[in-house]
Amino acid sequence: MRHPARMTIDEFFTWDALQPETERYEFLNGEILSFGQGATLDHNTLVGRLFIAVAAGVRPPCRALVGMQRIVSATSATFPDIVVLCDERDLRAEDRSRSRYPKLVVEVLLPSTASYDLLVKRRVFEQISTVEEYLVVDSRSRDALVYRRRGDRLDEAKRVSSGMLALASLPIAIDIDDLYLGIEIAPM
Repeated sequence: MRHPARMTIDEFFTWDALQPETERYEFLNGEILSFGQGATLDHNTLVGRLFIAVAAGVRPPCRALVGMQRIVSATSATFPDIVVLCDERDLRAEDRSRSRYPKLVVEVLLPSTASYDLLVKRRVFEQISTVEEYLVVDSRSRDALVYRRRGDRLDEAKRVSSGMLALASLPIAIDIDDLYLGIEIAPM
């Protein structure tokens, strides 16, 4: 599908509203990125298990959301796999399909999006001062990586391949062994 030339974020939202609901688009610095619905069984299993773990640790007023909550900044619009919102500006916003103030963002990597999620999206979330942690989980290897807010940066804080992964932003601990239970990991 051909996308329009560079545009502003407001022009993107106008354009996006005219697209089929089955299509998912992200926006970054004036460019449209197309994301199909091509997630794998392992990816979806990991997202589901992570959502259960995250949601269990979230208390009001915070909310854990999966899949279709768009995170918006002045120059970007993305769909993380999981997001936790705690800021009243999001929870009471008129347009509740878009959020600007996430606390925790979670992505499960696919081979086709790994570089984008690890490099580009990390920089996007780094620009959102309310993001305290960015959790990235690999769907093809036992690897969970947490980036934590340090001033104006999200720096790598912890990498875990087994045992417990405790988050600092919320009272959440994820058992990596349980997370990957039944997921076939290809030998490196």
